[in-house]
Amino acid sequence: MKNKIVFKNFEEYWYYAKILSTEQRDILLSSLTTNQRKKLMLSYKNGGWEDLVVRNEIDRIIDQIKNDIGVDLMGNKCKIVAGKSVCVRKSQWNYVQDIFKKYKRQHTDYILGGIKSEKLDDKMLLLVKG
Repeated sequence: MKNKIVFKNFEEYWYYAKILSTEQRDILLSSLTTNQRKKLMLSYKNGGWEDLVVRNEIDRIIDQIKNDIGVDLMGNKCKIVAGKSVCVRKSQWNYVQDIFKKYKRQHTDYILGGIKSEKLDDKMLLLVKG
């Protein structure tokens, strides 16, 4: 029996898979033949989907950080770009940097790029335009 194409490209895959959890998506991908996975990943790379998927993931993390530790990264970035400074706990800033270190800089520049930290004391930092 000839293998049928399950998804013609990443766009079709994502239409169905976006509502699934990461674990469910992994199961779905692993159930595809090697050739189908290769074609899907090629469509992902050539179609510019990485930027969209990663940006959505980072945006969810930004919202989570705001809810969990009360740090408004987008608001802070706007203030800093406007020439103001923002005071944050050193532990919070280290946490933020730690979360985003797994991403390519091109994906995090819109939130972290152009920000420099200056030590105020052992517990506090001042974020300024860098």
